[in-house]
Amino acid sequence: MTEGAITEAAAASPQAPRLAPGLVRLWIGVLLAPVSWVADFIIRYFAVRYASIHDQHWPFVLSTAGGLILLAVGATLCWRARRDAGGAGTHRTLAAWGLGLALFFFLLILGEAFPNLILSPAEIA
Repeated sequence: MTEGAITEAAAASPQAPRLAPGLVRLWIGVLLAPVSWVADFIIRYFAVRYASIHDQHWPFVLSTAGGLILLAVGATLCWRARRDAGGAGTHRTLAAWGLGLALFFFLLILGEAFPNLILSPAEIA
């Protein structure tokens, strides 16, 4: 079957084409890295006032832990997709990009968490 025939068959059928579950998991893995950083950043932003008033570190620690857990889930999904893809291909390339993004956002989340080790919450705000 040629690519044109597949496209015509998909357009003629009343149902939407189904995505491969492995591809959906791979995209979730790729997108979890930036989502984990954004979630960490926003939670930190909203927790600053509480942490300053009560002189508590736990909201920042909890935010960092949650972000790193989300990041680890995304990196694991990309790692498995890269391992299962075998030779060169688009899935393997996308999984490698996902792992690179996971490494970048891992460093970014740790960079945001670093001031909490040195400063008190009142000094951060």
